[in-house]
Amino acid sequence: MSRVVLPTLLLLATGCSDPVIVDGSVTDVWGTPIQGATVQLEGIVEPVTSDNDGLFKFELKGEAREAYRVQAGKEGYIPGMVKVAGGEDDVEDAAVELYPEPKQPGFYAVGKKAFEHLSAKEIRTVGSDVSAVTGLPDEGEVHVFAHGPVEFIFSSTLKASELARLNLQLHKLEFVEATEVPGVLGDAEVRVNLWKAGEVVEFDLQGMPRDNTYLITTRDKLPKGVYAFSTQGVLASADPAALDKLPKEMRVAYPFSANQ
Repeated sequence: MSRVVLPTLLLLATGCSDPVIVDGSVTDVWGTPIQGATVQLEGIVEPVTSDNDGLFKFELKGEAREAYRVQAGKEGYIPGMVKVAGGEDDVEDAAVELYPEPKQPGFYAVGKKAFEHLSAKEIRTVGSDVSAVTGLPDEGEVHVFAHGPVEFIFSSTLKASELARLNLQLHKLEFVEATEVPGVLGDAEVRVNLWKAGEVVEFDLQGMPRDNTYLITTRDKLPKGVYAFSTQGVLASADPAALDKLPKEMRVAYPFSANQ
């Protein structure tokens, strides 16, 4: 009789083992819970839906994995994915953050509570064919708080290969009040009042799980000042004639200021 009972007990113990729990939350990038997001766990056919508090849970049978990939999405948001560590005893909470989907193409600073749209500003040239300053007449309306690296969402109609050819750049700007240009009677001072391109600011550009949408993250904290995105070197151009040949819609930059 004992030869039958022991294997039976072992089978019962195996069948009653606790399931592996993979749980977490879905929020926007500002920490607000997102209700009704569809959450998919890699290798599991049936998705779950986040509750009123943005929470979700998967109960898995079988052995725990070393890692789990969790993806979440909802209409109006860019899908997000995280990879969390597993293990025999516990699984790391999966916190998925979603960025809102931009309503139109352009640059959006990820502000403290919402997106801040960077307006396009026309680049101007002041001076002469011999000496001229290229820049922007104002610093834009958007102010970001640069306590660390700053994030931007860039929504475009361009593919990644096309975007690379545009040579997207971010410059710290310097204000030029006046400059001297050569004249018939000698050098003459000309009022400029433009923000011109200064040092180049390094950033990382990452494609997102939404066609033609990119995440831009500055590599370092931005010192206090005025900055602008531009393409094809138009903001740093020293050739007014070449600048004038470009279509008007390309003679623009996207400025913002950074505070600390």
